[in-house]
Amino acid sequence: QPELSVMEPNLNPDCTSALYAPSACIINPWQFAIALSEVAIQNGVELRLNEEVTSIKKDGDIFIVNDTYKAPLVVNCAGVMCDHVTGLIKKPDYKITPNKGEYYLLDKSQGNLVHHVIFQCPTKIGKGVLVAPTVDGNLIVGPTSTNTDANDYSTTSAGLKIIRENAFKSIPNMKLQENIRTFAGLRARSDTKDFIIGEDKDVHNFFLIAGMASPGLSSASAIALDIVRMMQEKDYFLNLKKDYVSTRKVVRFKEMSHEQRKEYIEKHPDYENKRKNYVKVTPKGAKIAKEVMDYDEQWDKICSENLSEKEFEEFKTTLKKIYSTIVKEKKNEFLQLIYIF
Repeated sequence: QPELSVMEPNLNPDCTSALYAPSACIINPWQFAIALSEVAIQNGVELRLNEEVTSIKKDGDIFIVNDTYKAPLVVNCAGVMCDHVTGLIKKPDYKITPNKGEYYLLDKSQGNLVHHVIFQCPTKIGKGVLVAPTVDGNLIVGPTSTNTDANDYSTTSAGLKIIRENAFKSIPNMKLQENIRTFAGLRARSDTKDFIIGEDKDVHNFFLIAGMASPGLSSASAIALDIVRMMQEKDYFLNLKKDYVSTRKVVRFKEMSHEQRKEYIEKHPDYENKRKNYVKVTPKGAKIAKEVMDYDEQWDKICSENLSEKEFEEFKTTLKKIYSTIVKEKKNEFLQLIYIF
């Protein structure tokens, strides 16, 4: 317990021991998937979005998908719809049940409450409710575990209540009122109680990556390599790409200073043109925006120089409450300002 209180000072003092896994890490799963896609595209992959798979046929050794795409191999990694996609070419011998997990995402004011992923003891339905920092400095709390249908991404009062009751057992002084949004995701649980990885036993060269419930994300890269190995055993993909591009450059505009943004836009005029297609700013609005940003920058500097970190956080919390009250009581005036801007 003494070591626990040093590593995680905000942990419930009733916790007497824990299993420490130093090899565990935290990533942004959405950015991870986007990064993989962008690297693949740089290497010649053609990505088709918003295109539902409605038919799979086989003509000899060639698959024909949606009567358009032809390939000697197909990989079915359709998540909660894997059994449906398999059903387009054969009767599936497994069933996927979508299992919903609901979450709280808390403001960055709560982001330093814990420094590791805090799990409770797992149960037969999963690892339970966790409390963890995110790569962006927020705090994520959840999830629940409820069987549902493939289109249900709703959050419920009952589900969020379960999270609250369990999360406070780990971190009693957490402020869930600092929540900035709730959301839900779906796990693809199979009736085999395990991952389904490999070539279908009935359809030659039809590969499955199904039932990817937890720890699907942690396993994803290794599973991909394993599927490639299986294909290579069938004499596919034996020659490595010589000019393979292994990374891509990311521009995080919101993390740049005003000077860096200006410099980037000057070097990349197309970025500014694309931005103008979505954001229409009048000359008056641009002037107001610049004044606000300059004032905001000066204000942060003055506050950080004259207030302690704790005082600064308390001050920001008070400002949020004042802002919320103003918006609620002066909604029409705010809408007019936005319209003018």
